[in-house]
This record gives sequence, C-alpha cells and structure tokens, in this order.
Amino acid sequence: MGSVLDLFSAVEQGVPIAVIVFNDGGWGMLEHGILQSPLREQRRPSFRFKRRVDFAALARSLHARGLVAGTLPDLRFALQQCLRPKSAVLVDVLIDPSAVPPIGGRTAHVNRHMEGAVGVDGPTAREAEGWE
Repeated sequence: MGSVLDLFSAVEQGVPIAVIVFNDGGWGMLEHGILQSPLREQRRPSFRFKRRVDFAALARSLHARGLVAGTLPDLRFALQQCLRPKSAVLVDVLIDPSAVPPIGGRTAHVNRHMEGAVGVDGPTAREAEGWE
C-alpha cells in the first residue's frame, strides 16, 4: 500500500476507490527479490514483521470499509464489493509468506544492471572512490 494518507484522502474526498493489499506479514516482495539477487549472501535485516499488520482495521480507523480475505469464499465476496464501491474500500488479502511471487523477470532485469556495480562482486564504494 502506497500510503495510508492516500486512502484517507479518498475517504475525505468521497472517492469510491478499491485498494487490495496482499498481506504476507512483512516485506515479502523485497525478501524474495533479494534471495534471487547477487545480494542474497549479504547480511540484512529480517523482512518479516513480528505481528502481521491488520490493514482492514487500519482502513476502518480511516473511515474506509475494511475487509479481510483469508479464504477463497472471503476473497470472492470482497472482490464483489470492489466492483462498484460506494466509498473507499480496502481488502486485506492474507497470503502465504513462503509463496514466491512471479518476479523472476523483474529480478533478472535488476541483476543484469547490478553486474559490475559498486559493492556487488566488486570493490566497495570506499574502494571505488580510492579511500582505501
């Protein structure tokens, strides 16, 4: 989700927007992308949250409609609500954090640009600048 303030602005302005959040309990897209990159062996912080964010509750706190979809019937119902929303609605779709999203093409593109980049299988930024 870009920003909760975007959702709040839609509520304030009466914009009938539908927002769908694929909630894996962390920054899964980043995690899976890093694991497919030359940086996979680098030390990094965890991309998992200690507690899964309840985006539906967050939406309701902003006076939007907030729905949780944890099952296929829940998802079907929630998507029906998104077809012609009368006001801002957010669907918090609970997904499996271990499922790898289809990002192979994206990570391959990024990896091609990282080949030979400073700090990736090459000199550190300090070495590249002649500091060491």
